[in-house]
Amino acid sequence: MQVGFNDDKEGLQIKIKQLEILSLLRGEDIQIKVVQEEEKMPVSIDITKDLRYQQGIQKGEEKGFKIGEEKGFKIGEEKGFKIGEEQGFRIGERRGEEKKALEIAIKMLESKSFTNAQIAEFSGVQLAVVEQMDQSKKRH
Repeated sequence: MQVGFNDDKEGLQIKIKQLEILSLLRGEDIQIKVVQEEEKMPVSIDITKDLRYQQGIQKGEEKGFKIGEEKGFKIGEEKGFKIGEEQGFRIGERRGEEKKALEIAIKMLESKSFTNAQIAEFSGVQLAVVEQMDQSKKRH
């Protein structure tokens, strides 16, 4: 292959690239043989400067970025959902406890057997809230 290109290394490189591209049309086995023969030659080809190589790298980077972005989004979404679920559970639990405490305080007020201070202590409702509930009950 090198015969006739002694002074024209660039021309030789172009022909070798063309041969490699044509070998792709014949199948992987032919391309492997061409690459093996090419490696035996004293002329080396810097494939990283090839336009198709650069396009392939760019396409691979874009695909890798997209996959990474999707995985990152999914992981973030799962973590965010878990955090939100935990916070929502804690808020719901706290509200349920507060509601139950108010229900207990109301029943204790209705029984007229406890002082406001006792109701606050036993139910866990603040004394000011119990007193407000008691005043509101007396008006009705």
